[in-house]
Amino acid sequence: MDPEVLRSFREAAGLTQLELAVKSGVGPDRVSRWENGKGVPQARSIGNVAAALGVSVATLLGIPEKPPKTLYEARLAAGVSVNAAAAAIGRARSTYHRWEQGRFPPSLLEPHEKPTRAALARTFYLTVPQLTTILRETQHHGFK
Repeated sequence: MDPEVLRSFREAAGLTQLELAVKSGVGPDRVSRWENGKGVPQARSIGNVAAALGVSVATLLGIPEKPPKTLYEARLAAGVSVNAAAAAIGRARSTYHRWEQGRFPPSLLEPHEKPTRAALARTFYLTVPQLTTILRETQHHGFK
Protein backbone atom coordinates (compact mmCIF):
# COMPACT_ATOMS: atom_id res chain seq x y z
CA MET A 1 0.00 0.00 0.00
CA ASP A 2 1.29 3.43 -0.94
CA PRO A 3 1.80 5.52 2.23
CA GLU A 4 0.83 8.73 0.42
CA VAL A 5 -2.43 7.19 -0.79
CA LEU A 6 -3.30 6.18 2.76
CA ARG A 7 -2.50 9.68 4.05
CA SER A 8 -4.60 11.26 1.28
CA PHE A 9 -7.63 9.10 2.04
CA ARG A 10 -7.26 9.70 5.79
CA GLU A 11 -7.07 13.46 5.33
CA ALA A 12 -9.99 13.42 2.87
CA ALA A 13 -12.03 11.55 5.48
CA GLY A 14 -11.16 14.25 8.02
CA LEU A 15 -9.55 11.80 10.41
CA THR A 16 -6.44 12.12 12.53
CA GLN A 17 -4.04 9.19 12.66
CA LEU A 18 -5.37 8.32 16.12
CA GLU A 19 -9.01 8.45 14.97
CA LEU A 20 -8.25 6.14 12.04
CA ALA A 21 -6.42 3.75 14.37
CA VAL A 22 -9.37 3.63 16.76
CA LYS A 23 -11.93 3.16 13.95
CA SER A 24 -9.76 0.43 12.41
CA GLY A 25 -9.15 -1.40 15.67
CA VAL A 26 -5.36 -1.09 15.55
CA GLY A 27 -2.79 0.33 17.95
CA PRO A 28 -2.35 4.11 18.04
CA ASP A 29 1.13 4.05 16.46
CA ARG A 30 0.20 1.85 13.49
CA VAL A 31 -1.23 4.50 11.17
CA SER A 32 1.83 6.70 11.65
CA ARG A 33 4.11 3.77 10.80
CA TRP A 34 2.06 2.94 7.68
CA GLU A 35 2.08 6.55 6.50
CA ASN A 36 5.84 6.77 7.03
CA GLY A 37 6.46 3.61 5.01
CA LYS A 38 7.70 1.68 8.06
CA GLY A 39 5.08 -1.02 7.84
CA VAL A 40 1.89 -2.09 6.13
CA PRO A 41 -1.45 -3.18 7.55
CA GLN A 42 -1.91 -6.88 8.10
CA ALA A 43 -4.41 -8.50 5.76
CA ARG A 44 -7.01 -8.77 8.52
CA SER A 45 -6.81 -5.00 9.17
CA ILE A 46 -7.08 -3.72 5.61
CA GLY A 47 -10.87 -4.17 5.41
CA ASN A 48 -11.34 -2.21 8.64
CA VAL A 49 -9.03 0.57 7.45
CA ALA A 50 -10.85 0.82 4.11
CA ALA A 51 -14.25 0.86 5.85
CA ALA A 52 -13.12 3.59 8.26
CA LEU A 53 -11.97 5.66 5.28
CA GLY A 54 -15.16 4.99 3.29
CA VAL A 55 -13.35 3.37 0.36
CA SER A 56 -13.08 -0.16 -0.99
CA VAL A 57 -10.08 -2.33 -0.26
CA ALA A 58 -9.24 -2.30 -3.97
CA THR A 59 -9.27 1.50 -4.04
CA LEU A 60 -7.11 1.71 -0.92
CA LEU A 61 -4.60 -0.70 -2.44
CA GLY A 62 -4.63 1.06 -5.81
CA ILE A 63 -6.13 -1.92 -7.63
CA PRO A 64 -8.43 -1.04 -10.53
CA GLU A 65 -11.93 -2.02 -9.52
CA LYS A 66 -14.09 -4.34 -11.50
CA PRO A 67 -17.33 -5.69 -10.15
CA PRO A 68 -16.95 -9.04 -8.41
CA LYS A 69 -18.51 -11.96 -10.24
CA THR A 70 -18.44 -14.49 -7.41
CA LEU A 71 -18.89 -14.46 -3.65
CA TYR A 72 -15.20 -15.31 -3.38
CA GLU A 73 -14.23 -12.20 -5.37
CA ALA A 74 -16.67 -10.06 -3.38
CA ARG A 75 -15.23 -11.30 -0.09
CA LEU A 76 -11.64 -10.69 -1.20
CA ALA A 77 -12.46 -7.22 -2.53
CA ALA A 78 -13.99 -6.34 0.83
CA GLY A 79 -11.03 -7.74 2.77
CA VAL A 80 -13.30 -10.05 4.78
CA SER A 81 -12.37 -13.49 6.11
CA VAL A 82 -14.53 -16.58 5.59
CA ASN A 83 -15.18 -16.64 9.34
CA ALA A 84 -16.32 -13.00 9.35
CA ALA A 85 -18.60 -13.56 6.35
CA ALA A 86 -20.17 -16.59 8.02
CA ALA A 87 -20.63 -14.70 11.29
CA ALA A 88 -22.28 -11.77 9.50
CA ILE A 89 -25.05 -14.05 8.25
CA GLY A 90 -25.25 -16.31 11.31
CA ARG A 91 -24.18 -19.44 9.45
CA ALA A 92 -21.45 -21.98 10.02
CA ARG A 93 -18.12 -21.41 8.30
CA SER A 94 -18.61 -24.62 6.30
CA THR A 95 -22.04 -23.47 5.12
CA TYR A 96 -20.73 -20.12 3.93
CA HIS A 97 -17.76 -21.83 2.28
CA ARG A 98 -20.16 -24.00 0.24
CA TRP A 99 -22.06 -20.87 -0.78
CA GLU A 100 -18.82 -19.30 -1.92
CA GLN A 101 -18.32 -22.33 -4.17
CA GLY A 102 -21.76 -21.65 -5.65
CA ARG A 103 -23.44 -24.47 -3.74
CA PHE A 104 -26.31 -22.87 -1.89
CA PRO A 105 -30.04 -23.60 -1.71
CA PRO A 106 -32.20 -21.89 -4.36
CA SER A 107 -34.28 -20.52 -1.47
CA LEU A 108 -31.44 -18.07 -0.74
CA LEU A 109 -32.76 -16.05 -3.69
CA GLU A 110 -36.34 -15.99 -2.38
CA PRO A 111 -37.91 -12.95 -0.66
CA HIS A 112 -37.83 -14.45 2.86
CA GLU A 113 -34.01 -14.64 2.66
CA LYS A 114 -33.57 -10.93 1.84
CA PRO A 115 -32.29 -10.18 5.38
CA THR A 116 -29.53 -12.75 4.87
CA ARG A 117 -28.63 -11.27 1.49
CA ALA A 118 -28.73 -7.76 2.98
CA ALA A 119 -26.36 -8.72 5.81
CA LEU A 120 -23.92 -10.29 3.37
CA ALA A 121 -24.19 -7.32 0.99
CA ARG A 122 -23.36 -4.91 3.84
CA THR A 123 -20.39 -7.06 4.83
CA PHE A 124 -19.06 -6.94 1.26
CA TYR A 125 -19.89 -3.24 0.69
CA LEU A 126 -22.39 -4.16 -2.03
CA THR A 127 -26.05 -3.41 -2.64
CA VAL A 128 -28.57 -6.23 -2.28
CA PRO A 129 -29.23 -6.22 -6.06
CA GLN A 130 -25.48 -6.50 -6.73
CA LEU A 131 -25.17 -9.44 -4.36
CA THR A 132 -28.28 -11.09 -5.79
CA THR A 133 -26.81 -10.83 -9.29
CA ILE A 134 -23.58 -12.43 -8.07
CA LEU A 135 -25.55 -15.27 -6.49
CA ARG A 136 -27.62 -15.86 -9.63
CA GLU A 137 -24.57 -15.90 -11.87
CA THR A 138 -22.61 -18.35 -9.77
CA GLN A 139 -25.27 -20.70 -8.49
CA HIS A 140 -24.82 -24.41 -8.89
CA HIS A 141 -27.99 -26.40 -8.60
CA GLY A 142 -26.58 -28.93 -6.16
CA PHE A 143 -29.39 -28.39 -3.64
CA LYS A 144 -32.31 -29.37 -5.89
